[in-house]
Amino acid sequence: MAQGECRIAKEQYSTFESRAKHLDTDSDVQPATVITASQVADTKTVDTLHAKLTAFTQKPPKKASCTIGNAATIRQTTVILHKSLNDRNTAKTAVVRAARAVVASRDAKSLADAKSSLSKAVKAAQGTLDSSHGKVADNKTRETLQKSLDAANKVLADKSVKDPQKYRDAQATLAAPVKAVDDSVAAKAAADKAAAAAQAAEQAQAQAQSRSSASSSKSYSRSSGSGSSGSTTQRKTTGSTASSGTSSGTSNQRSSSSQLPAASNPSFGGSAPLDDSHDGMASRCKVFGEQAACDAMSGD
Repeated sequence: MAQGECRIAKEQYSTFESRAKHLDTDSDVQPATVITASQVADTKTVDTLHAKLTAFTQKPPKKASCTIGNAATIRQTTVILHKSLNDRNTAKTAVVRAARAVVASRDAKSLADAKSSLSKAVKAAQGTLDSSHGKVADNKTRETLQKSLDAANKVLADKSVKDPQKYRDAQATLAAPVKAVDDSVAAKAAADKAAAAAQAAEQAQAQAQSRSSASSSKSYSRSSGSGSSGSTTQRKTTGSTASSGTSSGTSNQRSSSSQLPAASNPSFGGSAPLDDSHDGMASRCKVFGEQAACDAMSGD
């Protein structure tokens, strides 16, 4: 009876130990063994798992005999086998719990990262919406973005979200509306630039025409001024010629007068008696136009 119970306990223990060597491939443990410290929120969970798993798989199995000794000894061996099996089960449970902690830490980090990423995307999208006010070619793009932002903010505020994919999906809905707004801003900027360039070209053309008109007006004024100057010069030349003629006549008259004897030249204011000879009378008539002398000459 004691040996039979001992053999059953030993068989159970041996079966457990044969499986314990491959615990790292167990469905409850294996997924956690490939998770790294960079993927979890708490790196201690990874350290704990590896420590417990190593200690469990490397512990040598207990040796026991169900044939040596009396019935009391065999019953004692049976008790030891049962205790060892319980201890190993407890250790295995601790390894599985550590593995689950690693997975949970990974999921927590994944959820937190996804939420943080969505929060940043919402902030950036809100910035795009705010900065694009009055700067888009089509305001419907901003309206669409606003709707996507409202939906994303609703997901962020939902405390029941446990799946990081929900945050990722909400973030994905922002990409297209943000791009549409950016493209609309760029389109309006390009249109405004083209309009400004066209306006500048029109102003430049108008200024060029204005300068051309002003230049033509100045050229006409200078041409008219040159004609007037020529007329003035002609008048001055004519006047000078006439003046010269007058001066010349006067000079000739003075010359003729200076050729008369001083005594008979009134220019000298002389007081000598007038020459009443035939030649004197002729000279007085011819040069001074003295009527009496001319009459006397005609009488002759």
